[in-house]
Amino acid sequence: MNKQNGFSLLELMIAIGLGLFLMSGLLSVLSSGNSSYISIHNSSQLYEDSRLVMSYLHRKIKGAGFRGNIDEHKTQTPFAGKTVNGIVLAENQIVFGTSITGGNDSLTLRYKGFGTTADGSIKDCEGDPVNQNTEVILTYKVNSSNQLVCEDQNTLVQTVIIDNVERFKVLYGEDGAGYAVASDGTGSTATTDWNKIDKIRFALLLRSEQQIAGATNNQTYTMLSKTITTNKDRYMRTVFEDSVQLLNNPNH
Repeated sequence: MNKQNGFSLLELMIAIGLGLFLMSGLLSVLSSGNSSYISIHNSSQLYEDSRLVMSYLHRKIKGAGFRGNIDEHKTQTPFAGKTVNGIVLAENQIVFGTSITGGNDSLTLRYKGFGTTADGSIKDCEGDPVNQNTEVILTYKVNSSNQLVCEDQNTLVQTVIIDNVERFKVLYGEDGAGYAVASDGTGSTATTDWNKIDKIRFALLLRSEQQIAGATNNQTYTMLSKTITTNKDRYMRTVFEDSVQLLNNPNH
């Protein structure tokens, strides 16, 4: 009978060491692949979120003051002066805003429904059509949960538009002049009055859903020519800006 010998202690230690080395390499590859996946996912999410929210806000701002087609504009009742939830609106004023240095701005817009059966030309925060001559006043702002929301001033119900918004800034301008920041709660801007506003610039600082591996993000961001400092963490962030002409201002 042939005598069978097992592995020696040295051979076992070498085999275990090689196994641990190979396992470490495999885990490193898997970890790197997971980090790459998260990074790509975050980039895709930021791009898709920005595309949706920028298109949404552009459309809403462009439609401010809308009262139907050309004939409807001639026949419909203009916007009356009113005060709602502390927001003072002059006759035919279709835009209002507040600005907080180092914080988020708010933007309030007025609309009137078109069509006796609510044809959907104008919709409220929840996407429901607004009936003819029914006025809606909608405020866009960021809540305490970093969500951009649409708040209906008739009901004070807030509808979430998008998550992970760290900053929302707005500037107001009139034809032939530059842009100005809205003064806090005064109903006027630094250079003109609200009824002369015919263009708006806005910017959003969006953050990814997940943090990624690697160095802490120490980057600063520029929004509407102002430097923004964020938390030092591993989230991806991107700034998106747009300019919109107000085409339905009754004062023009």
